[in-house]
Amino acid sequence: MEMLSKKWLLIFLNALAVFAIGLILLLTPIEVIRSLVFVVGIAIAFMGLLLIFGAFAHLSTNKIAVFWLVQGMFNLLIGGIVLFYPEASFRFLMILSGLWALVIGIYQFSVSFTAINSAVLLRVNGFVVIGLGLVLIFAPELFVGLMIQILGLLLVLIAGVMFYFSFLLYQFKPEKEIEKPTNEIQR
Repeated sequence: MEMLSKKWLLIFLNALAVFAIGLILLLTPIEVIRSLVFVVGIAIAFMGLLLIFGAFAHLSTNKIAVFWLVQGMFNLLIGGIVLFYPEASFRFLMILSGLWALVIGIYQFSVSFTAINSAVLLRVNGFVVIGLGLVLIFAPELFVGLMIQILGLLLVLIAGVMFYFSFLLYQFKPEKEIEKPTNEIQR
């Protein structure tokens, strides 16, 4: 349990991310989400161009220039895909979200076997998150329109369970030993 209690911050940060994504999906219309995807595509492509120009500018003086060039070309490719094929980008984002949900769900389910107070809650939440991840990977088209808002609500609920779990782990955090002062004078 001590090892798990050290990971409370990681779980808390994941819960914040899940909560933020859930709120965005709940409160923003699909058109705004598509516009955000377009803006992200422009930003990724622009960063790719900056990296490529930076690589050529520092090619003779910097050994990392090759890395910058490769990363810039990769960013430019991803940015172009996001800009010119937004539906494929949306599907890719759903698949990535599904993989992330699978990892979180499997982790919660496996941790439920070592948890004392909230084992049933973690197992149920783990199963729900795993199911959500599988649907996101294999049938992302289900999450269009109304399903986006349902996904947002589910993510907010999942984040609530993750917040609860992170606070439980924080309570079990081992306290650091405080060095006791000695009264002896060192010579």
